[in-house]
Amino acid sequence: MAWFKVDDGFYTSQKVMRIPRNIRPQAIGLWLLAGTWSADKMTDGVVPAHILDEFGCNTEIFDAMIKSGLWKLHEDVKPGDDVVIVFHDWCEYQPTREQMIAKREEIHAKKVAAGKKGADVRWHGDSKRIAENSTAIADDSPVPEPEPHKNTSSPKAMAFDEFWSVWPRKEGKANAVKAYEKALKQISEPELMEKVRAYVSSPARPDVKFVPHAATWLNGERWLDDFAPAKPDIDPDWWMYPQESVSV
Repeated sequence: MAWFKVDDGFYTSQKVMRIPRNIRPQAIGLWLLAGTWSADKMTDGVVPAHILDEFGCNTEIFDAMIKSGLWKLHEDVKPGDDVVIVFHDWCEYQPTREQMIAKREEIHAKKVAAGKKGADVRWHGDSKRIAENSTAIADDSPVPEPEPHKNTSSPKAMAFDEFWSVWPRKEGKANAVKAYEKALKQISEPELMEKVRAYVSSPARPDVKFVPHAATWLNGERWLDDFAPAKPDIDPDWWMYPQESVSV
């Protein structure tokens, strides 16, 4: 069984917020259906137009998904061919076809080995256990002492530790590590830490429980945001009233 993974901060991403509000639920539902189809068929995020049409995609939603950056047109499609889209950064967030095949082969090999071992125990169990125990008793060679622990932390890992110590919300550390390494391809570590500290110390920063996960903040390139002065308290019933589109 293949799994289509969705980050818990997906709903706050800039790409999702770029989709017009009036079609956003339908567009994200289509995105989810197409993603699970690709995971099941192991197409590495490639989805042909006839599948999108089967899931109810129309021109408005298709254009919105392309403009948002969640999808892009397949580069190898020739004029006259069926339109094909590709999920953005599929291989970064989802297991690839090669990885899934390798995993299935590994599981199959383990099952085969377990089956052979079970058959061997059924046919030769008692005599073999006696022989193994006798060998273990006779082997009185000294056990080597373990080597002392060495600090093998890389500079990148130490830099992330500093980032993690500053970030106020300590959740989703594994995803944060991946997002941090990805962010350093676009911004230097000193600059990123300067932006992080500015955000954390900003009077406009929300309470810790409303601070986004570190991975969400990094993947959304939120270090590019302007940290505005503190805003007035928000009516807790704001969601009951008509709202204008907002960017997160």
